[in-house]
Amino acid sequence: MPPQLDLDRLSQSFSAVARHQGWASLHSPKSLACALSVEAGELLCLFQWQNDKATHIAAQAPAPAAVAAELADIVLYANALADQLDIDLCEALEQKCAVNERRFGPANDE
Repeated sequence: MPPQLDLDRLSQSFSAVARHQGWASLHSPKSLACALSVEAGELLCLFQWQNDKATHIAAQAPAPAAVAAELADIVLYANALADQLDIDLCEALEQKCAVNERRFGPANDE
């Protein structure tokens, strides 16, 4: 079984860094949503100007470490935003998967 994502631990770490740096007061829902958008843009920049075929060729695809770093930033900001808005992100993800399965078919359709 793959390791589980511990959103509480991530929240604590993210908040601790923000407090240490004096950024906590800047982490309003609007600012976190903006930061999330910026990080998604940084992920997109890694793929800019590549055609679909190039992104599937390992030698031409962006470095996995760079993609992983941007994905991590996106998850951290999404989790922080959920915390600010008192949204249970795990529950929201479960509900979204259930909606998708109803709309598009079961995830395990083999």
